[in-house]
Amino acid sequence: ALLADILDLSKIEAGRMELDVTTFPMDDVLVQVLSLLRERAALHAIRLELDAAPLGPVTADELRLKQVLLNLLSNAVKFTPDGGAVQMRAWREGDDLNVTVTDTGIGIDPSDQERIFDSFQQGERSASSVEGTGLGLTLSRRIVELHGGRLWLTSSPGQGSTFGIVVPQPDRSQAEERDVWAEGDDVDTAPAVVVIEDDPRSAELVGLHLRAAGLRAVVVRTGELGLELVRSQDPVAVVLDIHLPGMNGWEVLTELKADPATADVPVVIVSVEPERGRGFALGATEYLVKPVRGEHLLAAVTRLLPPTTDGLPEEQNGLSVVVVDDDPLALKLVRSTLEPLGWTVHTCTGGQQAADVVRSVSPSVVVMDLLMPQVDGFAVIDELRPERDSEGPPIVVLTAKSLTPQDRSRLEGRIAFVAEKSGLDLPRLARRLATVASAHRDRGGDGQS
Repeated sequence: ALLADILDLSKIEAGRMELDVTTFPMDDVLVQVLSLLRERAALHAIRLELDAAPLGPVTADELRLKQVLLNLLSNAVKFTPDGGAVQMRAWREGDDLNVTVTDTGIGIDPSDQERIFDSFQQGERSASSVEGTGLGLTLSRRIVELHGGRLWLTSSPGQGSTFGIVVPQPDRSQAEERDVWAEGDDVDTAPAVVVIEDDPRSAELVGLHLRAAGLRAVVVRTGELGLELVRSQDPVAVVLDIHLPGMNGWEVLTELKADPATADVPVVIVSVEPERGRGFALGATEYLVKPVRGEHLLAAVTRLLPPTTDGLPEEQNGLSVVVVDDDPLALKLVRSTLEPLGWTVHTCTGGQQAADVVRSVSPSVVVMDLLMPQVDGFAVIDELRPERDSEGPPIVVLTAKSLTPQDRSRLEGRIAFVAEKSGLDLPRLARRLATVASAHRDRGGDGQS
């Protein structure tokens, strides 16, 4: 890691680092970054807190921004005594993205507050006997500056520290002027979802999540245009806001359901108005109240898609899976992805009964989380695979944990592959699970449901 930081810093110094700027959902990035530090914080009884209003899409180098936030959070955890707290806050101010990380740690002497941004300096924090290079802050500041932003610090000895970043965002006025636009990797052939939403940030965020599911988002700002597109595009679903200029969402929903040509198109309402009863009475299939997490939107839309086995050979249809995870949302996402493809999905909310369930149903494949209370995924895998290359259904690890070399050594020969929860591509996961299960079956494995 140190060598990589040195190389990155040398690239910046030489003017050779280029940012890979994209637009991505910032809310998901905050959750992902915090999840990577939770285990380390828990070992020292340090509370990790997130205070952030919905941020919508952000334009930046996603990987580099994660690198900066991980560095700030990691330092905060490192220099906070056991039983302390670390809080991340995020908000928009004008066209700027603001993120701060505040700890209850040992603080930094004023005379050292600029020096710690120099390479290989730690300032008086070194008095805590915590090892480190100090290079991470130097690199983080340069990365933020490459974005046209700044990294700042306020701190007092014995009273903790706050590090903050400000990242300017591009002018959104051009996006606001567009009446219709499409997002998707293949705008000609991907299944279309019509998104009727007048807020450009919300619309773009919905489009990003739909694209992650292999769908095409056709976005319109008004109900009148939305009705025209639903009739002309033959979409697989509609995502509908209620507060729209001109015709409101209730009127759009009523007209969609009154027209025989569009009455069967599923409608997902996404609104700040908590009027689920009214929405369902008028014919909505799903109702989500803003702010909506990307996983919830994906799960809702995935449930509406017609069953398809495209890309799955006939002999792979009807597979079964046991999913072991203490996160109900993760279980719901995997179920809503696989069941429309003909899979039989069995779920366990922890590791205690997981091995018994696997032996009982003899699934085609097992999907296993690692970070679970009481009995973790490692223990379940050890029970199912006491020896490397033991018999039994293939095991796929689906986790938010950053695996260490020791973790990978422990799993070697016992699992098929590892999928990370951050940035998970659900259709690709389904294809990989089918491939693994089919290969196991071809080798004469049990895996029959």
